[in-house]
Amino acid sequence: MMVHVMFLSVMSGESFGGMGAFWSNSEVLLDWQGFDEQVNGAFKAMELQSSGEDGGGAHLPQKFWVSDRVYPDGDNVGGFTQGLAMLTGYELEITPIPWERGQVMQRLFGIVAYLFLNGPVLRPGETLGVTETERFHIREEADSESGNQRLILSLETEGTDQ
Repeated sequence: MMVHVMFLSVMSGESFGGMGAFWSNSEVLLDWQGFDEQVNGAFKAMELQSSGEDGGGAHLPQKFWVSDRVYPDGDNVGGFTQGLAMLTGYELEITPIPWERGQVMQRLFGIVAYLFLNGPVLRPGETLGVTETERFHIREEADSESGNQRLILSLETEGTDQ
């Protein structure tokens, strides 16, 4: 459905001289060329999936459908998604941890890519492995602004919370 909406948007935007496309759930704005590339990627992903080939997930426009918001908190960095709830029923949040900004962004989008390929499989009370000694503990709470469910990922190291 979203791919069809994207395709129709490209067609109408180019016909009526629009400047670009704004995906409101993620609050991402692209010019028409960038948006057209995202649409073509989505169609490529569908083509690969329908033919049974692997690698379709790499072509999905996840950074258009879902944006990340990374923020500093003292010496730590946290982050959350925006737009994921439309696809999974929940947003993700990584509580502030002693990682670099890029590491938090990369981890968020790695999890988003995993969810795109496997569906909304994360559940409160479970853990998500990072390394042999680090894992995220998953808990759930309602987002006070949007009302969407938010899965909170808190890093645990060797059995202790950080």
